[in-house]
Amino acid sequence: MIKTRTSRVEDLTEFVKTAHPYEVPEVINVKVHVINLLHRIM
Repeated sequence: MIKTRTSRVEDLTEFVKTAHPYEVPEVINVKVHVINLLHRIM
């Protein structure tokens, strides 16, 4: 699992495709709309 900003998803996806040893690596993009209050104040 890798967490990144929405603006970096495309670059990260391309990196995984070129760096991963699998011929077809799986990349799943999940947007988080609700986060725990403790994460907001950190």
